[in-house]
Amino acid sequence: MGLFKTFSNIRRKIWDYFSCDLEYNFVNWQRLSIYLCLVLIILALFLLQYVGWTGERWMFLLPFRIFINVLFTGTFIAFLFRKILLSTALSVSIGLCVVFNIIVMVSLVHDAPDFYLQAIVSSMVMLTIMLFFAICAYLRGLSYVIALSTVLAYGYCCLKSGCPLLNNLFGILAMIITIVTILGNRLIILLKHLTTVNREIKNTHQTIFSLSNMTKSDMLCLLQLAGKNDLMSLQTDKLMELIGKETQQDVRQDAEEWYRQLQNRQDPLRMACPTLSPTQYEICQLIIAGKKVSEIAYLMNKAPSNITCQRTKIRAELKLQKGDNLRETLLEIVKKGTT
Repeated sequence: MGLFKTFSNIRRKIWDYFSCDLEYNFVNWQRLSIYLCLVLIILALFLLQYVGWTGERWMFLLPFRIFINVLFTGTFIAFLFRKILLSTALSVSIGLCVVFNIIVMVSLVHDAPDFYLQAIVSSMVMLTIMLFFAICAYLRGLSYVIALSTVLAYGYCCLKSGCPLLNNLFGILAMIITIVTILGNRLIILLKHLTTVNREIKNTHQTIFSLSNMTKSDMLCLLQLAGKNDLMSLQTDKLMELIGKETQQDVRQDAEEWYRQLQNRQDPLRMACPTLSPTQYEICQLIIAGKKVSEIAYLMNKAPSNITCQRTKIRAELKLQKGDNLRETLLEIVKKGTT
């Protein structure tokens, strides 16, 4: 449990540092993880070449290698300074790696006949990794381009070299790459469908909140109250079925009237801080309920850094000093308003 918590904290810190204003979801986290892994792989290969562990025969096409490394580094710096999107930076970086390895394969078949076999194998490994990265990052179009380019480049090397071993493996490799690409893109389509459904569910939630004139914190409080009264959702549904449609309409009208009266009551927090935004007000409600920053970020589907920034604005609105406790201040405001 402690190891999992440590991993979660590290993951959150990485996300907060690199994500900026990205929405925290599975796709963005997957893309960020893959991009950072790719950067580390390229950095490790560059260091191996710099110290000479790869041998002198790998130092061919040195100007082209330097050019690719400069473009790769420039892309990463542009991403760090929020000049380009994460998906764009990842696509460009993977594309640079693919172009480099294909040019290496083709160049060695022409210029290094005694060394091309080993280089083709290593380049095919890198191309396969790039295909895997593109699929895992849900870059559908890029994965097709990588698969097609890999098969064509390998086929050209087979024809140019005339190597029996390469020719015998061509059909198997082409079939494997094709199957992996088709299945991977099928998963991408399914994930996009799930993402669309999830977005529709969120929109439905927002509609429910707006129709009932409730915030998420209000809904959570009501759910907690229902739990204390041992009121199960299945029992509630069964009760609504038993009372009939006409009675359901009366219950809905009574509930709306009750909520209108509830909203007309003076809110001590609103009176103390009339300029709070709806988001800041919802955060205050969750702070009063004893929720931590990570829990508030999860409930509101926002990054912890965003919640921390909003807390700072709330403290400024309340004119709190550095040592003042925000939750105690909010509880005191609510207590004074209800007495």
